[in-house]
Amino acid sequence: MCISNRKLLAAAACAALVLASCGKTDSSKAADVENTTQPPATVSQAAQEMNTDAAAVTETTAVTETEAAPGSETAPESEIPPEPEPEASTRTDLLKTVDPESLFTNPMGGQKTFAELLESGYANVTEEGVGYAVMFSDVAAGHAIMDTYYTLDGGLSWTEDEKAMIVYGSSASVSLEDGRLVIVTGSDKIGPSLAVCSVSFDKDAEGAKIVFSERNKLSFNDVPEPASLKPEIEYLGGYDIRLTVSDSISGGSVYEGQAELDRDTLELVLPDAAD
Repeated sequence: MCISNRKLLAAAACAALVLASCGKTDSSKAADVENTTQPPATVSQAAQEMNTDAAAVTETTAVTETEAAPGSETAPESEIPPEPEPEASTRTDLLKTVDPESLFTNPMGGQKTFAELLESGYANVTEEGVGYAVMFSDVAAGHAIMDTYYTLDGGLSWTEDEKAMIVYGSSASVSLEDGRLVIVTGSDKIGPSLAVCSVSFDKDAEGAKIVFSERNKLSFNDVPEPASLKPEIEYLGGYDIRLTVSDSISGGSVYEGQAELDRDTLELVLPDAAD
């Protein structure tokens, strides 16, 4: 009897242990299920998380830029100097400042536009934007009379300046990039030679004027007299020209090749010519 009761008590104890163990396992599993079935984050929460991430990226970028090498630092916008304005004094721009259709008429009825005189070397525009032109008008005492004009307002109005005189003969002229002109003339009055004359515009306290200045005279000693030289000029830029000279009397060729004008005096230098 005692033995049976003991067996029953032992069996009951075992059953209680088994039930306790099963209850603990189910409770743990239920907790796991609850943890895996939490409701998803709301839209506002997701947006807040994205904003937080973006702020973190921005902060990281700012730190990277702050830690950049001193030599690669970018100056504040207020300290960056403005880009220089393009110069408006280039040769092309200067020539555009004067009306190319300005018309000039000499006493003999001849007419030329500013563009035509510029192309043939008898007009120019100074570095200050003053346009001027010279034009044959008459002959007197073996000299050619030149009418002269200049404009200070781009060709809206022209001022007729004093007349000038150069050697009468066959002439060729060139408009230099520095705003001056050079006229080269051959004539039977001076034999086998070329007379060089420069033309410039001058403005000082006394007023404005067009200045003609005689330069050097080139003699070709191998050309027999009588001779009347005829020059032709091709402008190469700067102070370089290509000069072709022939004798109008004999019809022969006298000189052909490159020549140079002195930058300061505008004297003409011919490598193969005497004097």
